[in-house]
Amino acid sequence: MNNKIWVFRLSVSDSGNPKSIICPRVDSRRINEYKRNVRPFEEDEEKIEEIVDDEIEEIVDYDDIEIVDDDEENDNEIFSFLKRELFDHRRLRQGWGYEFENMKLDLNQPGNIWIENYIMLVWRLWGEEISTKNACGRWNILKRMKKMEPGDIVFIPRIREVSNFTIATVDKKYFFHPVKESFTHANVIGVKNIQEYSYEEDFPAKTFAPYQTAISQIKNHHEIFDLVSNFVKESYL
Repeated sequence: MNNKIWVFRLSVSDSGNPKSIICPRVDSRRINEYKRNVRPFEEDEEKIEEIVDDEIEEIVDYDDIEIVDDDEENDNEIFSFLKRELFDHRRLRQGWGYEFENMKLDLNQPGNIWIENYIMLVWRLWGEEISTKNACGRWNILKRMKKMEPGDIVFIPRIREVSNFTIATVDKKYFFHPVKESFTHANVIGVKNIQEYSYEEDFPAKTFAPYQTAISQIKNHHEIFDLVSNFVKESYL
């Protein structure tokens, strides 16, 4: 088949240790100057008082202004939202896409700007230090969404339930679409022809084990390419 085949994992947290292979040159002076002049959000009492009843409540789906990343209940709510977006609205969303205080993580902007904004936004929102290498690793994974073209096939493991996988066809190229239901999931691919399958009846979950990043391409020289390609031809298309 001529169209590319992808594995797309719905993610609700900044997990993993992405590797930086190719990294654009970033402006470290811009980052350092920002950190000198801007405090992390939880320390910025004046800013909290200014927008607690306005901007944050409209943008972030968290209680008050507490922005939490590792909260099981919140993760479950976001995961449910991501499944509704997929099955009800045909939008396949991925994380690491924020928009806050005139900075955004839109993959349509140059890679160096995305990386700089990511480092600064993580500092601003969570008070965490992110290395350029780590930020570049995130960008290298996410930028694959820009290569997903209409007609490409997408395997989505463990969706809708852990015993299932879903297949969809790319219908609309990447776009940036922030929503208040999930502050971090603004990276979107439009999909169609969404169908669910069973690991038990079709093929085992370990099939996708080599593809652990958020977005991976199953290339024609990979061990499982013939298996998934034939399955698409015989059971999906």
